[in-house]
This record gives sequence, C-alpha cells and structure tokens, in this order.
Amino acid sequence: MSLDFDPSTYNVCHKGDCISLLAKEFALLQFLYTYRNQSFHREQLLDQVWKMEYPTDRTVDDHIYRLRKKLKVWHDVQIHTIHGYGYSLTIQEQRLLPNFPIADQEIQEHMTGLLKRYHLLGKGKSLMTLAAQQQVLGFEIEPFYHMYLKFILYDLDWFIEDQSFSINDKVYWLLLLHSTLQQDINPTLELWEKVLDAHILSADQQLEIKILNIVDLYIETEQWERAWKQLEETYCIVKDQKMESFELAVQLVKVLLSIVDVNTSDLYIETEMNLLNHMLNHKPYLREVGRYECIKGIWMLLRQSDQFYEGTIAIDQGLEILYVSNHLELYIGSLRQISHLLSKHLPEHSVTQKYNRAYEQACIRYSHSSHAYKIKQMIFQALGAV
Repeated sequence: MSLDFDPSTYNVCHKGDCISLLAKEFALLQFLYTYRNQSFHREQLLDQVWKMEYPTDRTVDDHIYRLRKKLKVWHDVQIHTIHGYGYSLTIQEQRLLPNFPIADQEIQEHMTGLLKRYHLLGKGKSLMTLAAQQQVLGFEIEPFYHMYLKFILYDLDWFIEDQSFSINDKVYWLLLLHSTLQQDINPTLELWEKVLDAHILSADQQLEIKILNIVDLYIETEQWERAWKQLEETYCIVKDQKMESFELAVQLVKVLLSIVDVNTSDLYIETEMNLLNHMLNHKPYLREVGRYECIKGIWMLLRQSDQFYEGTIAIDQGLEILYVSNHLELYIGSLRQISHLLSKHLPEHSVTQKYNRAYEQACIRYSHSSHAYKIKQMIFQALGAV
C-alpha cells in the first residue's frame, strides 16, 4: 500500500496507476505521505513545503483541495481535515479476511509456526502480509493473532466496537492500550492492580502483566524500590520457567529503570547497556531494536549532556523503526513514555516540547480523549462481571 514518487516528472504512482501533480502539490503530498497518520498544522506544512516563501494559510487549503480531487481515483488514500488543527494523510490497510475452514492441518501448523516466528522477531509488517493472504495460503488465523494484529495496528475502534470477541477476551489488550492514552500513568497503574487482584486474565497474561509490563508503570510513577524488587522476582521466574523470549524485554526495562533512577551510577548503566547491546547482536528483533534506540536516546538526553543531539537522533530512529514495522501501539506508547519522562526531567527544554507536540498530535489523530473513556468503561465492565 505504498506511493511511488518521481521528482523528475512530479508523477505519483499507486498500484500501477499514476497521476501527474504540480511541483508544490507533489512536495505537499510527499511530506504528508512520509509522515502519514500524523497531523500537521497549516503553519507546519507551510514551513515544510513553502520554505523561504510567504504564502497564506489559504495556500495550504487550496493545494489540499486540488490534491483531493486528483487522489479520488485511489479510494484507500485519503487526506483528512482535523477540525481546528490541520491535515493528516492515511492509507487504508488491507483488511484481514474472515476465518474459513482449514483445508490442510499440516499447512495450518506450518503457517501458525511462521506467525509465531514473525511475532518473536517483531516483524509486524510480515505478520500483516501473511495474515492478509490466509485465504490464498489455506490457513486460519488463531484468535490470539487476530487480536494481536488489531492491537499492534492500534485499531482502537475495533477493540471498542467488535462483537465477535467478549470483553473478557479483550481485557488484556484493553489494559495495554489504556496505558498509551494519557500522560498521567497513575490511574492506569491503579486499574492494572485492580485487574491483577481480580484474576480475570488468563494465567499467561496475568504473569506477563505482573512480571514485565507493570514495571514500566512503576518507573514512570518513580516507585524505584518497587520496580527493582519486581525485577529481581522477574529474573528468577524467567530463569526458572525458561522464558527465554522474555529476556530481551526484561533487560530493556532494567536499563530504562537504571537511567531514570537517580540512585543508579553511570557505570552501572553503561554495564547494563553493554549487556543489552550484546543480547541484541545475537537477537536483533525489530520490535526490541526500536525500543532500544528510544531508551538509548533517553540515556543520552538525561545522563550524557555532551551527546544531546545524538540522543534526539536515537529516539527519532527508534520511533521510526516502530512505526514503519507496523508496531503502532508500541510507537504511541514509546512516544507517550518519552514525552512523560522528559517532561519530568527536562521540563523547559525544546526537545521536550518537540515530543510533547508529537504525542499531542497522536492524541488528536487517534481520538484519545473519547477512546480512553470507552476503554476504561469496558475494563470496569469486565471487573464487574467477577
């Protein structure tokens, strides 16, 4: 679902069909496509497309109007007006096909194994590509992966509106999504603790929330002692139960905790970062690589004042890896976490303002204010059924 741009002719092609644009139309569309799914003020678009020129806001509106007319031939490419804000471009992804009878059990086992492997490697796009071809390849997506794909694509509407899965089936995913929807993480921590106390999750989900995901919330609420204590228990569980697939994720959380805990020495952080580098060299899983770059950037910004520029580059690279690999939930979650931590430690700095704006744009793009309320109500509904 990509657009191909030819700067020599100002032609743009999509699925074998090409349209011809004027120079500024071409530049505007290329910018919106590069940062698709993000929202921009008219002033931001003027700065990017009409550099060193002095057009009016009406110039952007006129070019958007003409672009929309020319893009009508491509129904999956849309430029949205964000009321009172600006514009955003989206490309509708191919929808997952419905389930159907399995033709061959051996094919089903092989394809399910391939899905699990792509999941481990953090290859979101590969998962989506494989899932979109299930009818041709003759296999059925398991319920877990049906929800997981909706989750990594950050399809909030699906989790709220879908009726094919019960709220109890969704509550684990709803908890994780809830943590991305607001800057203040305290209400989310309280909600997670209520769900853990109620034991409404499956055994695996209960364990993962308790030994891994919740540590991030302890970090952001500055409960250092609680976070370290939980990590100590987590390492024992991961070792005893031979949960090798958790090792990288746990080390990432440990490094982040080391960075933001003011009682941790720079030498300790460097040691843990070197260990994480070594682990990633042997297991360069895309999802973990993206998060590693974000955490490395936080380390440089908060602990290494002489590498401030490099820290920003690392964060931007990490976010880009998560975004282009279709891990949109982790992209939004990382963006929110970066904004939150920098606001605490570098409240007046321009780099903090940069990531605050980026997260605010994501909140507008994905209608966080309305989705947060609905998702919270669904979680409470699951708790009420206990």
